[in-house]
Amino acid sequence: MRKIIGLSILIFWFVMMGLLIQKDLLSQWLPERSFNYARLIPPDVLLRDQWMGIYYRNNKIGYSHTIVRAEKEDRGEGYIVENSTFFALPLLGKKQFINFRTFADINNLYLLKSFRASLSSSGYSYRVMGTHLDGDRYDLIIDTGEEVHIERRIPPDLIFANILLPFKYIENLKPPASIVASVLNPLSLEAEKIVLTAVSTERIKINNMEIETVLVDITNQQKLQARAWIDNEGNVVKVKTPFSLIMIDEPVLEATTIDLDTIVDIDLYHEVAIPAVIENKSGDFISYLKVKLSGVNLDEERLKSFNQIVFKKEDSYIIEIRTKDINAKGSKTIDGLNGAFHEYTQPTTFIQSDHKEIIRQARQIVRGENNAWSAVKLLSEWVNQSIKQIPTVSVPSALDILHKRQGDCNEIVTLFAALANSLGIPAYPVLGLVYYNGAFFYHSWVNVYVGEWIAIDPTFNQLPADATHIQLSKGAISQYIDLAGMIGVIDVEVLEYK
Repeated sequence: MRKIIGLSILIFWFVMMGLLIQKDLLSQWLPERSFNYARLIPPDVLLRDQWMGIYYRNNKIGYSHTIVRAEKEDRGEGYIVENSTFFALPLLGKKQFINFRTFADINNLYLLKSFRASLSSSGYSYRVMGTHLDGDRYDLIIDTGEEVHIERRIPPDLIFANILLPFKYIENLKPPASIVASVLNPLSLEAEKIVLTAVSTERIKINNMEIETVLVDITNQQKLQARAWIDNEGNVVKVKTPFSLIMIDEPVLEATTIDLDTIVDIDLYHEVAIPAVIENKSGDFISYLKVKLSGVNLDEERLKSFNQIVFKKEDSYIIEIRTKDINAKGSKTIDGLNGAFHEYTQPTTFIQSDHKEIIRQARQIVRGENNAWSAVKLLSEWVNQSIKQIPTVSVPSALDILHKRQGDCNEIVTLFAALANSLGIPAYPVLGLVYYNGAFFYHSWVNVYVGEWIAIDPTFNQLPADATHIQLSKGAISQYIDLAGMIGVIDVEVLEYK
């Protein structure tokens, strides 16, 4: 069974919670300052405690708990905002248990003094802690397999992690008013402008009571959208996403009562698959594919690739994908690559290609092989055989994956990219769609340079990857937000193949 990506669903959940991802570094980005903690937290709050149940198609799959409390009883001395979220994502018949916690310490000027976040799922964990130094300088500790200390510039008036807080100025959020917020994402430690637009007033039923609410659309720069219902006291009492994930304000006992046995009957992977027909696909290698993508507004430049041609046609995109084989004779030596595409071999927070363990493992795998294509084949085979393939929802870190040796396509391509980069072979993850058994599934693979670029799929040890791999975006962690916005709305029509 092909392992398709579940991280995009998790990332969208973070979007709903205010964890919105931007491509640019914070030091290059000027945030909107019109909406921050001073607009959210009423000055007379001593304690605000809220529980929300999380549902998928009327099945309870988790809960979220948010606390806002004054740091000191005499008020005005700052606030603590904490959130704890637990839910079980049903993927390929298995429950993926996800625990997410955030903590923000806000001073009397409503600026971020310190913050921390942790995510644990599928045996993997991620932690980040930040402490304000001065101005916009923060000392950060990031743990993605081992602790990394860095200093980063972060505007201190950002909202950290959770915008589902009491709205102090709810009277200003009446239809058709809009407000702008700047949110810091604890996964990418980047920021983005989001827009909250009051759409209408609605009476809805919450906890067996009908209440008056303001319906608010929450939209980010990629046009991802969640909907929130806010009562007259500024409480967010209901949230809905395109994945049919719904949060509802509930008493603590009701919110935390979950029947885990019912969750295995749901399969999110297959529910978001895109039906299509390619006859006889099971026995044939597809070297050419022509498709029409519709239903979404895409960036043509991100769709274009060395093996993928894109034509815009009215509200759709015609994409042609060609794949070709390569052999060792047509490949350069690793030494002969001579630093080509240096930007793709640089270490990152999650692809630690400069770590001694990654370098040592890569050298052990290739055993002195200097031909780049032969080395790629050895790396792909090793990763394919060494990583136990199980459905996984995590923030993939190459070093952590090397230690734990389990995961699906996200973990496999992250580790492969780190191993290849450590040898000086340019490689980067790709996000998109792959065809399997009557449908296109969301998937991740790798583009690698061996004297020319070629797509490979180490999850299936397919070298080269066949033409049913449709690239939608390059696969840095910050790109998952783009993929999440396509789920449930994109259509694929197969026009031609061979």
